[in-house]
Amino acid sequence: MYLYFLVELVLKFRQQQQREKRYYLLIFGIVYTIWFLYLPVMVVIATSIAEYYRYKIVQGVSLCMQTAAYSFMVFLQLPAPISKFIRAGKRTPLLPKVETEQAEEDSLTPYGSL
Repeated sequence: MYLYFLVELVLKFRQQQQREKRYYLLIFGIVYTIWFLYLPVMVVIATSIAEYYRYKIVQGVSLCMQTAAYSFMVFLQLPAPISKFIRAGKRTPLLPKVETEQAEEDSLTPYGSL
């Protein structure tokens, strides 16, 4: 799975011509490479730790890494930092707008006309 991630990331990186998008992909690749590789490294480290400390250390590092990964994903979803990396196209509504008197009456209350 990690190899697939790296191959796709490198292919996308080579396709990009804009410097900002390449920088974004570089940061994304670094952060999630750390996230992918922390578990194997943690297993190696855990073998050298005494058993009575192992559970707490492994759980603590795992929770910290998961929190950091999810926090970074939330950061990517913020409009200000990511808006310069993707084009903001015109949004179209999912449902067409209905222009009738009944639709206006139904929109006045959450339960329709009372």
